[in-house]
Amino acid sequence: TLDGSDPRQEDGNIAPSANAYRTPIPITRNVRVKARGKRGDVWSRTQEGVFVVTMPPLVITEILFMPPPPPDGSPFRTADFEFIEVKNIGSAELDLTGIHFVEGVICELSSGSVTMLGPWAYGVLVKNLRAFSTRYDTDGLTILGQYTGNLAESGERIVLEGPVGEPIHDFWFGSIWYPETLTDGHSLVVVDDSSPRESWGRRESWRPSKLPGGSPGLADDGELSPGRQRPGDYNQDGRLNITDAINLLELIMGTGDPSKGGQEVKIADLLDGYGATLDKECPGQPGVEAAVRTK
Repeated sequence: TLDGSDPRQEDGNIAPSANAYRTPIPITRNVRVKARGKRGDVWSRTQEGVFVVTMPPLVITEILFMPPPPPDGSPFRTADFEFIEVKNIGSAELDLTGIHFVEGVICELSSGSVTMLGPWAYGVLVKNLRAFSTRYDTDGLTILGQYTGNLAESGERIVLEGPVGEPIHDFWFGSIWYPETLTDGHSLVVVDDSSPRESWGRRESWRPSKLPGGSPGLADDGELSPGRQRPGDYNQDGRLNITDAINLLELIMGTGDPSKGGQEVKIADLLDGYGATLDKECPGQPGVEAAVRTK
């Protein structure tokens, strides 16, 4: 069968939707194929597989896993303000029927009143719509529905599948990729939504949102608010790298020249003393700079 149903009926007869395999069967759309062998009245076990002709043009573009806490007296918990933003990166309307999260959170995208997502449009899935509506202006936003489960503060695996089980996304996000997503309530925003899907599990494919609380349902320009500096960005170049770490160490320990009041120290000793290790450039990943990482 090409619709995911069992080729064998409960009474042991061949299902009406089953195709007898005599020659190769053309596949022109995404399908879940189920097959059994039959000899006389004896059936084999089921074998199945997903065949993908075209991947649904849907990607995850923003994740708020550690929202800013609610104000005193609020009836909501911090986790109630979580959300996941998705985007149709195709040039035509996308039917959301059957697209679903199966890991990290659980939700079918068409479970609400919205079943179609326009070209280049954003949709938002929320943990608690009542809580979300007290913090964000929902006018003009496409709210796809509410999910069950919570996004782990320690980071976790996210799996999004298409109607027949197409692997739209399967990646882990890291809670320690950017300090401000843990301490300041910023969301993770994907840098380039046209990147290969396997890149979603890499730190460099994400950045912190411009503002705490993120920008659900809207494009995030990635610039920090006026007067705001990324934590640890000593030279304010918008990046966190080894240069920031060395400059901070020099600020703490002096210039390293005893004649100018500094101390002669080895970087390795400093790093060990401050509970950190010096990572080398990642082989096979151009552009990934050496960085100081807290143990």
